[in-house]
Amino acid sequence: MLHNNQPEKNYKQRFTVSSHQGMYFINTEDIAFFEADEGIVFAIDTFGKKHLLSESTLKDIESLLDPSVFFRINRSELIQKHHVVRIERYNKNAVAIQMKGYKSHLITSQANTSAFRRWIEE
Repeated sequence: MLHNNQPEKNYKQRFTVSSHQGMYFINTEDIAFFEADEGIVFAIDTFGKKHLLSESTLKDIESLLDPSVFFRINRSELIQKHHVVRIERYNKNAVAIQMKGYKSHLITSQANTSAFRRWIEE
């Protein structure tokens, strides 16, 4: 069957990380979440280790990833569904998310909380 004449989108399978010792790769499936901090984007793996990425914005990264697997919970964090360990109520309009290998909770923005709740149950 022709899937509505639309080609299947190929999502990014791994990211290149530059370090002072050279370049290495991190597989997308091993990334718990992406974090933007003062114009720098990091991939945080399932062990809680930060990897500096060459991509400059979360929006750039978001466009490369499968939206059924990755979700932008707020302005600075993009999480992977497979590594969500626990969700707790944070306040009336936000939830706190515990990610695999990461001690701190990530907080959804009030604007994204209802969409996040729908997405996490898909």
